[in-house]
Amino acid sequence: MDATDLQREFTLGEWLVDPRELRITGAAGTRVLTQPQMDLLLCLAEHQGEAVSRPTLRERVWPGVAGSELLLQATIRSLREALGGSPRDQGCIVNVTGGGYSLVAHVTSTGPAVAQSAGARTRPAETDSRSAAPVSRPSSSWLYEFMVELRRRGVFKVAGAYLLGMWIVLQVAEVTFEPLRFPDWWMTALTILAVLGLPIVAVLAWSYEITAGGIVLDEGAAPGIRMPRARRALAPALVAGVSLMALVTGYAWWRTIGELPPVEQVTSRFEPSPHSIAVLPLVDMSPTGEAAYLGDGLSEELSSDLAKLPGLRVAARSSAFAFRGKDIDVRTIGEHLGVRYVLEGSVRRDGERVRVTAQLVDASTGFQVWTESYDRPWQDLIGIQQDLSGAIARQLRTVMTPELAQQIRAASTDDPRAYDFYLAGVSQLRKGGGLSRIEDAESLFRRSLEADPGFARAQAGLCEVAISRYERTNDTEAVQAAEAACRAALEADATLKETEHALGRLYLTSGRIEQAEAVYRSLLARAPADADVRIGLGRALARLNRPSEAEQSFREAIDVEPGYWQSYNSLGNFLFNVGRSDEAAKAYLRVTELAPGNPTGFNNLGAARMMAGDLGGSATAFEQSTRIEPSRSAYSNLGTLYYYLGNFEDAVEKYDMAIALAPEDYQLWGSRGEAGWFLSRGRDRARDDFRRAAALAEKALAVNSTEGEIWAQLGYYYSRLGEPDRSSRYVSRAMELAPDSPQATYFAAVAAAGRGDRQEASRLINRAIEQGYSKVLAVPDPALKGVPIG
Repeated sequence: MDATDLQREFTLGEWLVDPRELRITGAAGTRVLTQPQMDLLLCLAEHQGEAVSRPTLRERVWPGVAGSELLLQATIRSLREALGGSPRDQGCIVNVTGGGYSLVAHVTSTGPAVAQSAGARTRPAETDSRSAAPVSRPSSSWLYEFMVELRRRGVFKVAGAYLLGMWIVLQVAEVTFEPLRFPDWWMTALTILAVLGLPIVAVLAWSYEITAGGIVLDEGAAPGIRMPRARRALAPALVAGVSLMALVTGYAWWRTIGELPPVEQVTSRFEPSPHSIAVLPLVDMSPTGEAAYLGDGLSEELSSDLAKLPGLRVAARSSAFAFRGKDIDVRTIGEHLGVRYVLEGSVRRDGERVRVTAQLVDASTGFQVWTESYDRPWQDLIGIQQDLSGAIARQLRTVMTPELAQQIRAASTDDPRAYDFYLAGVSQLRKGGGLSRIEDAESLFRRSLEADPGFARAQAGLCEVAISRYERTNDTEAVQAAEAACRAALEADATLKETEHALGRLYLTSGRIEQAEAVYRSLLARAPADADVRIGLGRALARLNRPSEAEQSFREAIDVEPGYWQSYNSLGNFLFNVGRSDEAAKAYLRVTELAPGNPTGFNNLGAARMMAGDLGGSATAFEQSTRIEPSRSAYSNLGTLYYYLGNFEDAVEKYDMAIALAPEDYQLWGSRGEAGWFLSRGRDRARDDFRRAAALAEKALAVNSTEGEIWAQLGYYYSRLGEPDRSSRYVSRAMELAPDSPQATYFAAVAAAGRGDRQEASRLINRAIEQGYSKVLAVPDPALKGVPIG
C-alpha cells in the first residue's frame, strides 16, 4: 500500500489504526502505541506481505542510533503484544528467514485521501473494522510446512547457536586443558559430548518454549503437522541422560584431581610492607551458631584498634570480609589485599563463657608466626579485644604506647552488655542490604545505649543508621534523627573517628559541603591510608564542582585499598554523574568481581549500561541485582528500562514495587507519574503522582537546597502539573547550581517539552547529550516526542 494511504486511518486485520493519534481500536478496546511502535507498523504495512530487512526497519525508525537492533527486537515484541498476541506470537508479524520481518495481517485503506489544511484533520465516517477479510494463505507441501514449523519453534536458531557455542568451547579447551594439566581423555570426552548434544538440543528446541512463566511444552504445530506425543516424551529422558553424563564426567575429573602435579606458586607483583595486615572475620564455632555477630564485631574492632597504630596499614574491612567462608590459601589473600600478614581465627560462645582463638600468618610464606587462645567469661569480651590488639602490635613490632592503649580503652565501654549489643549492631549495619537490617541495627544500638548511655560509638552508630535510612528512602525525618545522634556522639567523645565519618556523611547529605570537606581533610591528615576518607573527600569535591580533584581522590582510594569494592563503586558513581557511562560500567564491573554477593554493584552496572545504550546488558544486571536482594533502586531502574522500551504497564508495576520499599522517595513517584502519563486509562492518577513527587521533593530541598538535580526534577513535575512559570523558575535555579550535570540538563529539557517549548527542549537535550546523556535513550523518550534531536 502507498505510504500516503497510511497517513490516515486504515484497517489491519480486525484493528482500526489511526497513525496521527498513535491509536489502534478493535474488539479488545483502544490501545495507544508509542511513536517507534507506530513507525515500525507503518513501515511493515507499506510492504504488506513482503519481507522487510532489519537494517531497513532500523534506519526507518531509529536512523543513526547506536543499539537500534535491541530497540527493534523489543519494539517487535511489544507491538505483537499490543496486537493481541504474546511477545513471540507471529499471527500478524512473522519472522523471515535471513533476518527480517513481514506483516501478514490484511491491510485495507478506509477511503480516498482527503486534502487537509494546516492544523485540521478529517476522519473517515463510520468505519466497521470488523468487516476486514481474513488473510488467505496459499497451500504448501508437507515438507515446506514442516520446515516453517522448525523455523517457528527456533530449531534452526538453537542448533546454529549450539554449534557455534560448542566450537568456541572446544577451541578454548584445546588451549587451556594442557596448562591446567587435565588428562588427554578429557578433550576426547568433551568432543563426544558436543556431538551427542546436537540432536538433544534440537529435540528440546522443538518440544519446549521459553516463556515469561518458565519453560513449557510448545503445543502448537503448523497446519497439517501433528507430531506424536511419544516423541515429545523423549525430552525429559534426554535431559536426564545429559545430566547423568555430566555427573559421570565430573566424578571422573574429581578422581583425577589428586593426580595433578602441584601448580607453581605465583609470586606477587610487589613486596607488601612488613607493617601491613588484614583481619579476616572470626569464624563462629558456637554450638547454636548464633554468635556470628561476635566474630564480625570483634574483627572490625580489632581492625579499628590496629589502624590507630602508627606506621601500620590495615586492609579495609569490606575487602577482608570478602573472603568470608572461602577456602582460599592465605598467600592468595595476602597478595589480593596487598598485605604481609593475615589474622584469622574463631570465636565460640557457650553459655557464660567465650573462647577466642587467633593466629597471625605470614602471607609471603603461608607459615603461622603467632597463635593465642583466650578462654574467659563472656563479660570480659572487651578485655579479650584489648589483649589481642596489644599482642598483635608486639608481634608486628609496632608501638602500643600507654597513651594509645588508654585511648582504645576510652573509646569502648565498661559494660559488657552494651558492648555485646554494639557489636551486634555493627554487624547488621555492615551487612548492607534493605531497611530491615538498618532497623535491626538501630534497635541494637539503642539497647547498647540503654546499658551505657555514655557509649559514644553506639551514638555514632545511630547517626550512621539514620543517614543510611535517608539515602535509601529520601525520608527527610531521618536527617533530623541523624543530626540529633551525631550531636550526642560529639558531646560524648569528639575525637572518635567513627563520629567524624558519620558527621562527614551528614554534612554531605544536608548540603553543607564545605564543612564536609573540612572534616574529611582533617581525617585524611590522621589516616592517609583510609580509603573511606578519600572516598568521602572525593564526594565533597565533586559536589563543589571540582571534578578533576574529585576523580583524583577516588583513584587514590583505589590505590590505597585495591581490593576494596566501595572505592570502585564510588569512582563509578562519579563517572556516571559526569556522563562517562562507559568508564563507569568498567568500574562497576570490578565491583561485581570483588563483591559478587552485593546487589549494589549489579544495579549500578545496569544503570551505566542503560545510559551507554546497552539495554540488553542493563536488563541482565538489574535482574541479577534483584535476585540477590530486592531493592527500590533495582526495581526503579527496571521500570525506567521498560519506560524507554514503551512498556508503560510493566514500568508502572516496577515503580509500584519500588514505592512499596521507599514510599518517601520523590523520584519514584515522579517516575511512576511519567510512565502513567502515556497509558490510555487517563492522566488523573499521573497528576496525583506528580503532586506527591513535588511535595516530597520540596521537603528534600528543605534538607539540601544545593542539589541542582532536585530543582530540575521539580521543574519537570510542575510542567506536568500545568504551572509553567514555576517550572521555569526551578529549571533556571537548577542550571545555576549544576550547569554541567547531564541528568539535571535532561530534566530541564523534558520540563521545557512539558511546557510546550520544543525549541528550548531541543537546545537543552542536545546539550545534555554533549555532556554525556545517552542519545539512545533520548531519541525514543516519549516525553521528548516531536523535539528535534541532533
